[in-house]
Amino acid sequence: MYQSAFNRVEHEEGVFSSGVNQIGGLSRGTHVVFNSSAHLPLHTDGSYIPIGSIKTSILLCKQHASQGGETVLFDSVSAFQQLRIDYPDLANILLEENIFRRRSTGTQSGKQYSHIGPVFRSDENGGFIGGFTLDITADWEWSYKINPRVADAVDYLSQLATEGSRYFLTFPLCRGQALIFRNDKISHGRRAFTDDPACPRTLLRGMFVDVPKLSA
Repeated sequence: MYQSAFNRVEHEEGVFSSGVNQIGGLSRGTHVVFNSSAHLPLHTDGSYIPIGSIKTSILLCKQHASQGGETVLFDSVSAFQQLRIDYPDLANILLEENIFRRRSTGTQSGKQYSHIGPVFRSDENGGFIGGFTLDITADWEWSYKINPRVADAVDYLSQLATEGSRYFLTFPLCRGQALIFRNDKISHGRRAFTDDPACPRTLLRGMFVDVPKLSA
């Protein structure tokens, strides 16, 4: 199980030595995700490391919110494949090695974290992996300065990441339910929610560098 250096160094709350992270139900802390009930835009786990490093994420719901908090999934790799068909020139821009930066926006230590790389890249099986992200860590202004046409590519993908799209799914993750998904293929997010102070929304997250395997 993977635990990010960012969380180990910058956030004590919700971070366990086992690698598990607790999201919500915390009595203190300033983590923009772990301590917030706000809408969480689409992202992939592993903000400041190369895309594809975290292949699998698991979310276990210990307690769902009293209202809202639905999970959001976007099949960004399949959407990218459609972009390649419709606008191959735009798709190729997102494959460039220096086209995208994710960076921290404020830390307790004052240290800043960032990673520069492609938004998507080919994998060893002839497909693609992705790190399509729209949350606060995504520095798209960096991308636009390198190539203004990135904005057109992001707009195309963002339109597919909406209700009614075959690449987009929202659903409640209820108490006792778990979600296992390919973090290197799927972007995820969360709707805003309202908590019951006596039973706050609480999830446990694990990140893994291997893909899920079925065993008999």
